[in-house]
Amino acid sequence: MKKAKSKKKAHVHHHQSKEQSAQFDFVKSPWFYLGIILVVTYFSFQPLFEGEFSNWDDTRVLTHNPLITNLSFDNVLNSATKIKGVSIGAYLTWATEYNIYGMDANIFHKHNVYLHLINTILVFWMIFGFSKNLMASTITTAVFALHPMHVEAVGWITGRSWLLCTLFYLLSLICYYKYVFHDKKILFYTLSIIFFAFSIVSQGAGITLAPTLFLIDYLKERKINKRLFLEKIPYFILMILIVKVLMSARYGEQDYIVTYTLIERFFIASYSFIFHMYKLLIPTDLSPFYPLIQKVDGSLPGWLYIYLPIALLLAGLAIYFSRKSRLILFGFGFYLITIGPVLRLIPVDSPYLMADRYTYLSHLGLLLPISIGMAHVYQNKNQYSPLIRSLVLIVILVFGIGMPVWSWERCGIWKDSVSMWTDVLDKYPEEKVAYSNRSLALGEAGKLKLALKDCDKTIELDPTSTRYYNNRGLIYNNLGQYDLAIVDFNKGLEIDPEYFKFFFNRGISYSKKGDVDQTIKDYTKAIELDSTYVEAYMNRGIVYTDKAAKYDLAIQDFTTVITLQPDNMDAKMNMGLAYYKKGDNLNAVKNYNDALTEAPDNSKLHYLKSLANFGLENYTEAYQDASKAQYLGYNVEKSYLDQLKGLAGTI
Repeated sequence: MKKAKSKKKAHVHHHQSKEQSAQFDFVKSPWFYLGIILVVTYFSFQPLFEGEFSNWDDTRVLTHNPLITNLSFDNVLNSATKIKGVSIGAYLTWATEYNIYGMDANIFHKHNVYLHLINTILVFWMIFGFSKNLMASTITTAVFALHPMHVEAVGWITGRSWLLCTLFYLLSLICYYKYVFHDKKILFYTLSIIFFAFSIVSQGAGITLAPTLFLIDYLKERKINKRLFLEKIPYFILMILIVKVLMSARYGEQDYIVTYTLIERFFIASYSFIFHMYKLLIPTDLSPFYPLIQKVDGSLPGWLYIYLPIALLLAGLAIYFSRKSRLILFGFGFYLITIGPVLRLIPVDSPYLMADRYTYLSHLGLLLPISIGMAHVYQNKNQYSPLIRSLVLIVILVFGIGMPVWSWERCGIWKDSVSMWTDVLDKYPEEKVAYSNRSLALGEAGKLKLALKDCDKTIELDPTSTRYYNNRGLIYNNLGQYDLAIVDFNKGLEIDPEYFKFFFNRGISYSKKGDVDQTIKDYTKAIELDSTYVEAYMNRGIVYTDKAAKYDLAIQDFTTVITLQPDNMDAKMNMGLAYYKKGDNLNAVKNYNDALTEAPDNSKLHYLKSLANFGLENYTEAYQDASKAQYLGYNVEKSYLDQLKGLAGTI
């Protein structure tokens, strides 16, 4: 009888909810609150719209990734399996954007923000579907959208993989929930599996979805039976297959650098687990880079050992209080499972310990029970004192007002690489990686003396790293101090004789000094060590053309570049110049025309084409090309134009 009564009450409550939602009261409409969150989030992330590419992976996986320029099935697989940090999902979106808009950082940033807004909608949809509590759904969604710790996944262009992973992860959970607890249609079950696959190929963290499905079953008190386990089998099979293919292809031959023992990694994982949880509540001193914990005399610092007992205590409390509310254990379990793969229990060759982007999805596990708890306290006047309810309201107001401001400020550090690494150094003033990368950014900005100062600091902190000598050598090259640059490149080669960039950059130094033979020798060695190194082929081809008069060899190099990068305008232009100097004006014009398809307003190309047409005695075309070059701003000598005008018979 009690059970029947309980069901009747539940039915009446559900009926009342439908009646309330049918009322024309936009303030009570879920979409009103979601709309406010979306608008505030959009404007809070505005600083990203003017952001540049970061030298923290953006240049490696995007601007210097030749596979991005040519969208093809082979490149999808090659990019995802051979280039660390590039997933299939990220590659497809980046390559599509490049082919439509070009390599425009603003576009990539904007699309990251748009993906974040879509994820915000999905979070609201999912949480409201789970809880039917508008206040809790609004709080959870607002914190997800505006928490400053989540800015990294959006502001860092390479964070695209986390955005896509979360998008498909949420879609898969929503479809699974609809399949299990609503109409049992096979369509939603199939869609859930498909979205799960998309989540994994977008970011490896998507593998955690399979075990989280059991948490949803637990939360909704599903009966444990054979079907409950059988329906998860496709998820686990798919998870194993995709992970095996991607991991073996990308990491199969990689030697991991193991810094910590297994026992030490448990203490470090516990620290990371608590750290990300703490930053949800108190988001201060955030950083794009959290350095590894250094050992002292071969041992971890003593303070670290307290975190494992704390983590175990929290787990025990979650289990204990789950007797009162399954939501507590659900949230704790969701957080643990989704953050688990990035807690460094498995040794990874990485210079950082943690990252803000790791919390982009996992924080939802903590937010849901916290938000429902706060909503419960605030909405039940009779159960809680006005003081407690006022404290809850104050917390909501502080975070509600503070988060847009905090997120706006965090977006500012992703303006460029200098801003980002300066932010890291503000928190970790002895971090060598930050000095190294800031020096590169300062060098690209033309601030060479400041860049050199950072390089000196980096080598002072770590005199055994090859990359730091390479970076300082580059700065010396830009300062015109080629002998000092060669000294640094030689020091680097003593540490790592197989690092191809040392040979390439030393080749630049010798080229500036006029040593043609040594220049070609270094470029050739760089190519032997990396047969896809486009810049080495380009530079060697230019040396063959301009200084060695070996035009056939130059043409071979430029042909290789075009094979690797079919849209490389500079290679086509330089190949045209090699043909011209060789005396083959016909092929020179052909290559210039090919280059002009990529850059129709390049004044130098029009001028060079004019010279080749002059050699073919096509004076009318030569005059038109020279006139076009002059119109576009190229300094064409008047005597040359007059000569062409006369030969073409133009009055």
